[in-house]
Amino acid sequence: NAAVVFTSDHGEEFFEHGSVGHGHSLYREQLHVPLVIKSASIRPGKHGERVQLTDLFPTLLETAGIPPPDHIDGTSILRLPLSARTLFFEEKTPWLDLTAMMDEDKKCIYNKMPSRAPSRAYVPLLEVFPLTDKREQTAFPPAGIRDAFRIQQMLTYRHTLAETSLDKRQVDIPENIDEMLKALGYIK
Repeated sequence: NAAVVFTSDHGEEFFEHGSVGHGHSLYREQLHVPLVIKSASIRPGKHGERVQLTDLFPTLLETAGIPPPDHIDGTSILRLPLSARTLFFEEKTPWLDLTAMMDEDKKCIYNKMPSRAPSRAYVPLLEVFPLTDKREQTAFPPAGIRDAFRIQQMLTYRHTLAETSLDKRQVDIPENIDEMLKALGYIK
């Protein structure tokens, strides 16, 4: 009766867009991660649906027979097909502020800080990629009303997120947890 999950919280970049590691971008190599679930509630096979890690919690609740609450992020992947929905992503650090959206045809990335630290390499303010460009190497300028709508969706998501985000507060992290996070490269 167990559900077994294999996934990752992020991908790794190996100079596909000029950096190595993670936390530098919202390109495919950072976002496209494995998700394997073994459960009696999910039919075996390979599924090509676009999902997000926020979908994992409601999916696991549903596999346990618990209805997911209405107010949580994500959608149970047992409720396929999900291919027509728009996905949103974000990466925000003191040196990086990115928001992205992906629908059934294109992916848009908004870069609030076009001069990225530490390299100070210029990155365009807005990149639009057709999903057929799997390596996201050729960005196009927005074209037409559909791209304008995509950008509006992305900026609305960004504004809504800023309006509803939680207040930051200082917390004390136990020394053993602090050392583990340093060893993993999450803090310095």
